[in-house]
Amino acid sequence: MLWSDPSTRTIVEGFLRVRGAQSLNFNVEFAKSMVKMSNIDIKTGTLGEIRRVCTAIN
Repeated sequence: MLWSDPSTRTIVEGFLRVRGAQSLNFNVEFAKSMVKMSNIDIKTGTLGEIRRVCTAIN
């Protein structure tokens, strides 16, 4: 799906270094995303919820 969707294909091409796309390094980009994820605050009490189905709001 990532390859067939025009909005994500250029990102995939960057990781594959296809057709002169901007070169991306998976390990570097993954590390950046982990840093971003670590900055997400945990919601507790009535501020958050545990979803029974991840794609649906309880």
